[in-house]
Amino acid sequence: MPADTETAAEVKVPEGTPIVLLAFAAATFVEMLIKEGLRSYTPFTLTAPDRLRRALAMTRLHRLAVSRWELEPDRCALAVPVFGPGSYVAAAIEKLLPTGSSSERVIQS
Repeated sequence: MPADTETAAEVKVPEGTPIVLLAFAAATFVEMLIKEGLRSYTPFTLTAPDRLRRALAMTRLHRLAVSRWELEPDRCALAVPVFGPGSYVAAAIEKLLPTGSSSERVIQS
């Protein structure tokens, strides 16, 4: 998660990796981010506090973040946490899927 000296406004939220990292971040940091306001990048960006909290809860539950058109209208992302010692989330791995790619068509068929 961002260093203590970073402000929540410096964190770009919409796609998979930030969602995974926020899902396992301190609740106080998440609430600070929400209080500072969530920037909209597309009509699908999570800007409603309750929707963001729900996405973070689902990410913690399923250990998977799914982002659909939230940062760019032609891109989706899947991200998973990488756990270190003591269930600490050390990183996240993200796979970007451009809308209309052959891999996306296989998933949809």
